[in-house]
Amino acid sequence: VYKRQALDRVLEAACRRLGAERGFVAVRRGFGKGRLDVLAVQGLNRVVARALGQRALTLHASDQDSEVRVWSQATSGEDWAAETEADRGPRDSVLSFRVIDSDASVECIVYFDAENQGGVARFDAESIAVATTLVGMLRGAMFREARPSVGVADGVQPAGPFANIITQSDRVMQVLELCSKVAPSPYTVLFEGETGTGKGLLARLIHDLSDRRDHPLVVVNCAAIPETLLESELFGHVKGAFTGADRAKPGLIMTASKGTLFLDEVGKMPLPMQAKLLQFLDDHRVRPVGGTESVDVDVRVICASKRDLEGMVRDEEFLEDLYYRLLDFPIQVPPLRDRGADIGLLAEVFVARASARLGREPLRLTRSAAALLSSYTWPGNVRELDKIVTRAVLMASDDDRIRDRHLSETL
Repeated sequence: VYKRQALDRVLEAACRRLGAERGFVAVRRGFGKGRLDVLAVQGLNRVVARALGQRALTLHASDQDSEVRVWSQATSGEDWAAETEADRGPRDSVLSFRVIDSDASVECIVYFDAENQGGVARFDAESIAVATTLVGMLRGAMFREARPSVGVADGVQPAGPFANIITQSDRVMQVLELCSKVAPSPYTVLFEGETGTGKGLLARLIHDLSDRRDHPLVVVNCAAIPETLLESELFGHVKGAFTGADRAKPGLIMTASKGTLFLDEVGKMPLPMQAKLLQFLDDHRVRPVGGTESVDVDVRVICASKRDLEGMVRDEEFLEDLYYRLLDFPIQVPPLRDRGADIGLLAEVFVARASARLGREPLRLTRSAAALLSSYTWPGNVRELDKIVTRAVLMASDDDRIRDRHLSETL
């Protein structure tokens, strides 16, 4: 049930984000010959949705997977004429796309429509960009719903770059749009936000959406490596460069060649290393510790910081030149307390995951417990919510609900 509810919420958020009046998500098993089942619907009944979905699948039959189509005058065009005559036609503007899971012989159709305003089409190039982002977000929810009916075990983690993204927040949707925009580019990305907000998850998303996805994503926590070792870890060293260097070692930058280097907690990098990082970002050349020659390295750099880098620049704790060099494409990640209903949505997902690990049916939160979760400020953000909910599931092992007493006293 919670999977259906999650899909309903994503569809509702998608309609709101696109400015659509109506929308639905439908799935058909067995390409071209199975029944079309409507999984989620907004603003119209399922009979009309099924008819529009059948026609949309026909119109998308020759399209590539996830190709977005827009009709600006659907009511007067030939493509939708039959449905219009049958009094189940679309609104003026239509936006739809077809998503395919070849392994499971499943195809899904996602449809939105709206009346034009003042003769101006509702869906434009920006709508297509938003829809392209929604393709990945909806893909996991749709196939998670459809696959059990075609013999795939329930609980399988959906594939794709957006598989681990769970949200219905407009602010997070904006962040995902930015990630989708910057992913194909070579720009350096800087994520800023509190601890536990998912900066590492977003860095992986950009890597998976880029043309570097088949090469390594190397993650470096700058706060976890001692200052004396950080240069050697990043840039490597030659044999004999220092005591104990009995062999040459390539650095993590070289390891990430043709892929992505994610520098987490870049704000905790010592000043001398900041200068070396700045030099590397300028020329993309690496010289190992103790070496005399530099080597060109093709690598995309993504950085993240929970510290206020601009404030650190004022306090002379972070190099001003490096700070502005990292501002190729800054992205501010919102804290959980500013993500509205995401607290309840994520809590449901974490309850289901923890229950599955314990081999039991998902528990439900009482209204009082849900209110406690929603009213808390979450300084540890999503990571803290996950831990508290997981503990609550264990504490409620002898109960049929998660109640106030099962939650952490911190709340």
